Amino acid sequence: MGYLRFRRSVKILPGIRLNIGKRGVSTSIGVRGAHVTFGHGQVRETVGLPETGLSYTRAIFATAMSAGRFQTCTTMAVGITSHSISTA
Repeated sequence: MGYLRFRRSVKILPGIRLNIGKRGVSTSIGVRGAHVTFGHGQVRETVGLPETGLSYTRAIFATAMSAGRFQTCTTMAVGITSHSISTA
């Protein structure tokens, strides 16, 4: 069985984006290839190689996401996507 994804990003000011998704709203601040995202009880930093789809994301602050779970600043993930997102 599949699932539905929804994500929309709106440029507010140069270097500031409002991200709207199925789980809620977040804000990203930075430039193409490096940004910090605030939302969903987390602060994440992401660096990537533009036009390649390769990126590295690290949670630098996270709060309790659900009962009994607590994520710390050591949470890390490497993302490889099949597309790049334009910052135009």
